[in-house]
Amino acid sequence: MGLVWSQSTYQLVKQGNKKFETAEYTEAEVAYRKALDKNPALGVAEYNLGSSKYQAGSYDNAISRFQKAVDSFQDKKDKAHAYHNLGNSFLSKKEYEQSIESYKEALKLVPDDMDTKYNLAYAQQKLREQQEQEKQEQDNQEQDQEEQNQDENQEENDQEEDDQQENQDQQEGDEENESKDDSKPEEKDEPQEGEDEQEKEEPKPKEGQLSKEQADQILKMLENEEGKLQEKLDEPEGEPINISIEKDW
Repeated sequence: MGLVWSQSTYQLVKQGNKKFETAEYTEAEVAYRKALDKNPALGVAEYNLGSSKYQAGSYDNAISRFQKAVDSFQDKKDKAHAYHNLGNSFLSKKEYEQSIESYKEALKLVPDDMDTKYNLAYAQQKLREQQEQEKQEQDNQEQDQEEQNQDENQEENDQEEDDQQENQDQQEGDEENESKDDSKPEEKDEPQEGEDEQEKEEPKPKEGQLSKEQADQILKMLENEEGKLQEKLDEPEGEPINISIEKDW
């Protein structure tokens, strides 16, 4: 019974290998899965299934299968081959650090494997290139951020200068308006009641001079006197008296 079981899984793996060689990876996968259904610990079926997934570009599934194959294999070479292909799967995903670790594990088991040494050197070179590129991208981002900060600071400075200039212009405009207001003629106070009549009055007479009223009174008096004198002049006695009154008002 055990021999029939062994031959059955062997036939399924062999059938899957034939499909694999003709690039019929889906059909090969079906055969390997059937073998695993019969013997879940069959390392060669896990390994070959991982190889089918790798060829189909399904690297995550390939990694999972190769890791199981590593745990299932007892032979060093078989385990080293599983580590090698595990490294190839990580390499295809550009996960270079994991790839390097897988190759190193393979070389611990088979130190003289030249394919693994070559792949290890290649992965190490790609890791350096990746780190340099990441550093360059980081530097570029920092530079871009610095330039952006400088531009923002410049915009803030420009805005501040514009605000200061606007405030200065506003102050100058206010001062100019105040200057214009100061240049207006002073408005005279409205005359108080009685002031117009006082301004219309005749000026006060100088000391020792007659006022207009006094002069008018004297003139009237003189006119009266003159009338009386004229009456006397009608008489033929004496000479006429000429009286001259100097008006000073």
